[in-house]
Amino acid sequence: MSNNPRYKNSALRNKQRQYWKHRGLPCGICGQPIDYSLGMVTDPITGKRRMHPMAFVIDEIIPVSRWREGGYSSPEACAQDIANQRPAHYICNGRRGDGTRGDGITHVVIGAPCSGKTTYAKQRMQQGDVLIDLDAIAHALGYPDTHGVSGYYFKIAQAARAAAIREAAYHRCTTWIIHTAPSAEQLEQYNQRGAVVHVLDPGEQACIDRARIDNRPAGTVEAIRDWYSHDHCYQSSKKAAVEIAQPFADW
Repeated sequence: MSNNPRYKNSALRNKQRQYWKHRGLPCGICGQPIDYSLGMVTDPITGKRRMHPMAFVIDEIIPVSRWREGGYSSPEACAQDIANQRPAHYICNGRRGDGTRGDGITHVVIGAPCSGKTTYAKQRMQQGDVLIDLDAIAHALGYPDTHGVSGYYFKIAQAARAAAIREAAYHRCTTWIIHTAPSAEQLEQYNQRGAVVHVLDPGEQACIDRARIDNRPAGTVEAIRDWYSHDHCYQSSKKAAVEIAQPFADW
């Protein structure tokens, strides 16, 4: 029998591996897809067998070496708790180590244009937190307005935001992501990282009033109405922590 607490019950571990393979989720550390068909490969230089760096492994969110901090009765209990597991790339799991890189929380702030998302996040951020805001990224890239990014600036800013989210996930720092209306797939990825979702809903008219007072770019009012006309996927999310925005005067 292995001395590794992960394999004290090898039958259970294999069953859990099959469960995660069946779900086919992305890496819980970097957020990128996992090729679940990858496994052991032969090193072309040394001729030795080793795990493919992008192969699937089970990552314990609370590391087994820190089982007491997680409130577990033993290392085995920590390793075998499927609620403490997520799929990961072999290389990402190795880089993470025992989790000392950081144990930050990902916050996703959702809401219509002019709902106060960025202000909400900035009021709650602490020193060392990271803010990922598409509008701010686009403006830093040279887009003339601070809101309503469009054209190739939008595409470039989107790519930069995705890269920032992946890097923040790797470093496990507390991150505030401004995301007006994530898709069901994007929300599932956030949920797999254990993100806290904040939904700001001050009301359609309050957002429209703010857009007009702030002289927001053309199309903002239409975007607000469009946001409120749809049933958004996060409304049924079990992990969504719904927050109501402060009154308009306090923004």
